[in-house]
Amino acid sequence: MVLVSGLLGKNLMPLQPSKLIGLLVCVALGVATPALALISQPVVEAEATAPRIATVLWDVPTEASENGDKVVASWELDLADNFSFSGADTYTYAADRLSTTLDRDQGLRSIKQYYVRVRAMYTDETSSNYGSTYFYTMIGKIKNLRVEQSLAGTAKLKWDKPAREGDALTYNVRLYRKSNDKLVFEDSVYGKNNLTVTGLTSGRRYYFKVRGRNDSKYGIGRWSDPKSFTAL
Repeated sequence: MVLVSGLLGKNLMPLQPSKLIGLLVCVALGVATPALALISQPVVEAEATAPRIATVLWDVPTEASENGDKVVASWELDLADNFSFSGADTYTYAADRLSTTLDRDQGLRSIKQYYVRVRAMYTDETSSNYGSTYFYTMIGKIKNLRVEQSLAGTAKLKWDKPAREGDALTYNVRLYRKSNDKLVFEDSVYGKNNLTVTGLTSGRRYYFKVRGRNDSKYGIGRWSDPKSFTAL
């Protein structure tokens, strides 16, 4: 089987060698050639909606639309963490589905890039081309907040970096008086998992919380649970 391509920049339907020879003969003799059906692909969109959840949507390829000559039997979706789709997991959906939700059941992890592609499987046992895209999963809660104190009125606030892309995150830090939820201090640090604050009132109780963010990829994470401490 030979795949003829190049017309209008899109791939053509696979041709058996005998049909390809016949097509070339027609061209050489100036005889009118039969029309060749173009293979299209679904347009695929994907967006993370939570640290381990993403929504994927796709549309119907041209040849299976209302005026097309193909009928969708099912949809095939591949999910991978690399653009070559090596080791991809494949999922099948009914013909009337045009979206799905991926989550931890499909192995999604927070702060990670994924690639997804979708194709239509037709009732005549052919298929469309793949439509593909990629998405970044969001940042989860920052964990293991702790405080180190050695000087009066000073505290070093610390937290764990996420296992993946921890150095690529900016961390927003807020310090509160929880008695009236008054914001005492706010700052941001890039790629570091600690921040030293000064000017604290000895014997006063404070609460701090942290969130990670990377606006170009992973968005803004949720605030951590607050950590309390009493200033020296």
